[in-house]
Amino acid sequence: MKIPLNQLKPDPNNIRKVKANNLDALIASIQSRDLLHNLVVKKNGTGYIIIDGNRRFKALQEIHGAESIEPVECKVIDEHDREVGLHANMMREGMHPLDESDVIFKLCEDGTEDFDSIAKRFGQTGKWVQQRVALSELIPAVKKAFRNCEMNLGTASLFTRLNKTQQSELFKSCEGDYDYRDIKWQIDNAQVMKDKVIIPTNHKLYKDIEFEGDLFSDRQYVANVDQLQKLQMEYVEDKIAYWSKRFEKVHYLEDTPVYEATNIVKHLTKDFDKKTYKDADLQITVHYDWRRGEFYMQKWLDKRKASAAEIEAVENGEVPELTLADMSNPQHQEMIQMHFGALRNAIYNQHKPEPQYMLGYFCGLLFTPYSNISAEPVTPSFENGLNKPSNLFENELHEIKVALASWVEQNPGLPRASFFIGKGYQYCCRALYVRSIVSSTEGETNEMNELMYKSKLDKNWFQPDYNWIKKYKTTQLYMLCNELKIKYSERDKKGDLVEKIVASIRDGKSYDPIELLKNVK
Repeated sequence: MKIPLNQLKPDPNNIRKVKANNLDALIASIQSRDLLHNLVVKKNGTGYIIIDGNRRFKALQEIHGAESIEPVECKVIDEHDREVGLHANMMREGMHPLDESDVIFKLCEDGTEDFDSIAKRFGQTGKWVQQRVALSELIPAVKKAFRNCEMNLGTASLFTRLNKTQQSELFKSCEGDYDYRDIKWQIDNAQVMKDKVIIPTNHKLYKDIEFEGDLFSDRQYVANVDQLQKLQMEYVEDKIAYWSKRFEKVHYLEDTPVYEATNIVKHLTKDFDKKTYKDADLQITVHYDWRRGEFYMQKWLDKRKASAAEIEAVENGEVPELTLADMSNPQHQEMIQMHFGALRNAIYNQHKPEPQYMLGYFCGLLFTPYSNISAEPVTPSFENGLNKPSNLFENELHEIKVALASWVEQNPGLPRASFFIGKGYQYCCRALYVRSIVSSTEGETNEMNELMYKSKLDKNWFQPDYNWIKKYKTTQLYMLCNELKIKYSERDKKGDLVEKIVASIRDGKSYDPIELLKNVK
């Protein structure tokens, strides 16, 4: 049926509440190929209300004028207007999830439809309908932020895991910054995922734990956290009672990390010959953190018990003597992180790939046959104050983000893709390449450098500080002095040796701990 344009009116209850920013493409399509889809309308007095096709109606008004009598092809309906509008809109892309959820919620609310019948009607799954209903039950403040594109669907879906009071408290705490990772971290810390439960699935206590699902993923969470804490504490106490009979002593640290329990471990060591000592000779530390799902024990030997036997074994050649490759855990971790940062900078300065290789690196990082796409930034971490190298790739990524933010501010409403399209192919390739490197782990960076980048580190890449050097034992410090050709006296104490080594490295002398580790058989 053809209806004059000036007899058509937009629906005041239009399903699509999120407005389109630009009609240029639609206007061009109508002018070149005419109207491809009829408007769906409903009689209203002397005119008609548009149920589906408000954007096309706006485009026609732009082309012909608001008071034009240009005939427009329409399909007239007389009932189920909002359902028809929803169905028609969902057959095309771009409908906001809240627009879908509001109408589906109303269909469920009056009792005439259930999740399965609505899913079948719209060609979706029952879970999809449940997700949309959950979105419709968000508090108004969260909905408003979602509609205004201040948060995306992933972030909005996180709020569905909370009741309305919790939603309100979390929303206020965000203070306008709705960062997905930060919000997820806060919610995860208030809830316990199924895989964070420390009780084994075959244990008798496990059957008393109840779980509930997350509509927007396959994850499951503990339904009653208070009950979980009681059950897990019972499990921990049983394990400690068992270990107390097996080991010389049990130190229960609760959620305190071992490196902070210095008053307990200062006389203990993990460096002992496992074949020499039985469990009855050892002490253990037990760590339990219910939020992180951590429960483990570590075996230790009293240093005073070990010293005489260890010295005798070394003299008899039974235990290998220390080398510079024998580092404490903090030493080893700090050295690896410094190597990671220095290697990235070497790649930045030496590796200049062609565009197709940049795209290849990014795709290789993002797409695997075993996991979802992920590109979280990986930054070398330094806990003990090493002279960390500047991160050239992260600096460039920051420049890209600043340029993008400035462009978005100057071009509100336009998609971010327009920024990159305008910059050109070379810029896009470079941006993806930089993002892929920043997202690569230490292991991935090393592997790619060996196989493809072939970048060489500066000989002075390793710049340990005083605290790192002093973790070596005195005998190792003598070895390091010999390695660096530093003069020393047998009367030099440990502090004197450390000072000489640090000063020597500051003056340009160096050694490569990675090479030392490679030489360890």
